[in-house]
Amino acid sequence: SGANTLALFATPKFAIQGYVFANRLGWRPLVFNNAVSSASNIMTLASEGNTNKAVENSVSIAFLKDPTDPKWRTDAAMRLYRSVLAKYARGANAKDVYHVYGMAVAHETARVLKATGKNPTRAALVAQLRKLNDASNPFLLPGIAIKTSGTERFPIEQALLQRWSKGSWQSFGGLWGYRAG
Repeated sequence: SGANTLALFATPKFAIQGYVFANRLGWRPLVFNNAVSSASNIMTLASEGNTNKAVENSVSIAFLKDPTDPKWRTDAAMRLYRSVLAKYARGANAKDVYHVYGMAVAHETARVLKATGKNPTRAALVAQLRKLNDASNPFLLPGIAIKTSGTERFPIEQALLQRWSKGSWQSFGGLWGYRAG
């Protein structure tokens, strides 16, 4: 058909299958993979021991710190992440970015609940959720903020472009902002 682009907007299982079948066909398109299926541990599975050439040069986005990236090894938030995981989720895969996502959500939830005051109500919680402006979530990539308003309710509208190269994600192009919806 001459198609040279593949958009894998799927959950991890089906994204992996997409990579496997593209490789079996000998098809080498430029692949755009959604953030849900771009975790390093998922990409490593899809690469089939670095034998799946369809995975190489895939493009995706990131907004969380990748627990497999050596540059975050000594980062205070990632040390906290590994500590909490070891204490409360023994046996959990510390290389799984979905756990980082969970901690980012927990961090923000705790911050919002504290902001509702000593006697939180549903109305106070909703009011806080409609005015998020937090650039201090330690599990997000530097420069990424969580922001909402009365009319804008999508909390993260920034991401880093990344390309899969030789077994890991490499960022390019700097931080991008977009408007959801």
